[in-house]
Amino acid sequence: MDRPSLLFDRPLILRYIPLFNGLNFIERKIVCNSLEIVEVKRSQMIYSQGSPPDAFYCLLSGRAEIFINNDGREETLEYIHRGKYFGFISLLTGEPHSVSARAVNDTVLAKISQRDFNAILKSMPSLAIDLSQMLSRRLKRKDLHPKSIFESTIISVYSEDVDLLDSSLYALNLAIGLKRQTKKTSDRCGCRGDRRRCV
Repeated sequence: MDRPSLLFDRPLILRYIPLFNGLNFIERKIVCNSLEIVEVKRSQMIYSQGSPPDAFYCLLSGRAEIFINNDGREETLEYIHRGKYFGFISLLTGEPHSVSARAVNDTVLAKISQRDFNAILKSMPSLAIDLSQMLSRRLKRKDLHPKSIFESTIISVYSEDVDLLDSSLYALNLAIGLKRQTKKTSDRCGCRGDRRRCV
């Protein structure tokens, strides 16, 4: 794929992102309208550990490094290659990023903002299922450092607000799936206004 096509042909870009392969024409158009193409220079940070979630990312070209800062020392967890997506777990939980992401070399990313990503998940529940399956596969392969990314207690945050029902159901199912996959305790916390309820 040459650079002009990569930067301007969003329908073509979707063909390189496995998550969106099963969408129909209308759904693909919705995603295309939300897609932003970002060029990241070598060694430039994509997001930092502890920063608030801002977007769903998919790597189109180049390579990215996922790492943590452990008492001032960087520990590499994995490398992201073309077609792989990342950053979405923090989007779903609303928690700060537990890891940092940095471009290893000049990299091109497809980026969907947090607001657009949540709207897409709400209108296309099948994508939420695909994300759950992808996360399960990553856990099975043990590509990630489980101690660093998933604490001994896995927490899924969901809302009792009817307007956020779709996202809440996904987060609830995600917690159940992670509990089954990791054999660890899963706390499910719901929020309504200023009230918080854990079950």
